[in-house]
Amino acid sequence: MQITVRVNKSEFTRTLRLYASLSRRTPAQVCDKKAYYITRRAIWYTPRVAPEKIAHELEANEAFELHVNKSGKNKGKYSRAKAHRYFEFGSAQNPENARIIKIIVARLRKTGAAIPPMVELKRMAQKLFKARLRSSGFLKSGWIPARDLFRSHAGGSAGAGLPPAEKSTLGGPKQIGQPKGGGKLAETGWKTVAKIWNSASENRDNKNALQKYGEPALEQAIEEEEKSMREEIERRLREAANKAGVRTR
Repeated sequence: MQITVRVNKSEFTRTLRLYASLSRRTPAQVCDKKAYYITRRAIWYTPRVAPEKIAHELEANEAFELHVNKSGKNKGKYSRAKAHRYFEFGSAQNPENARIIKIIVARLRKTGAAIPPMVELKRMAQKLFKARLRSSGFLKSGWIPARDLFRSHAGGSAGAGLPPAEKSTLGGPKQIGQPKGGGKLAETGWKTVAKIWNSASENRDNKNALQKYGEPALEQAIEEEEKSMREEIERRLREAANKAGVRTR
């Protein structure tokens, strides 16, 4: 299944054409550079999913194995260390009705696999839920492949002259597993297109997440980059006019 996000980019396209006509770069270089800036901004504006929201949607309740602290200020008290944490899903009386269990069962049936006993389903639920927590920024991560692709080309050698991409250690998104998006560099020629796609919502439980969160982020990124280009166009035209002896405000 492929989910497509479409935004109104007519004004951006007009401004980009004017910007390209004033640039020394080739049309392909201009497209790739702007694609980098757009994906970079899209990452900023695509929100992370709060762990509390994930827990609520999958009906997860935090629990701890019973371990007593043998030392420290909490000596004699039950430990709440992450090493002893696990999750219960739904109610103890009817765990099979928990949403995450239903999701796992539906996936197994879709592939024709046998449905295991509840104890195994709970183990699978633990694994799936922890993976979802780790990938709370999965929508953001869908922009990473395109961002890195365009940065490596648009600025020449290793993105020279371009602002850096935020590393995961500095608050940027982290890619877990296979790439969840991609891009296609603009081809050489006077009429060219650079492509960006985010497939982070494909085959996910919430297939509307990309439209709900990714689309506004991409829209804002394009609008801001269009504004930046207009300001740059005005600056260049003003400089050219001043060199020609034309007085400007």
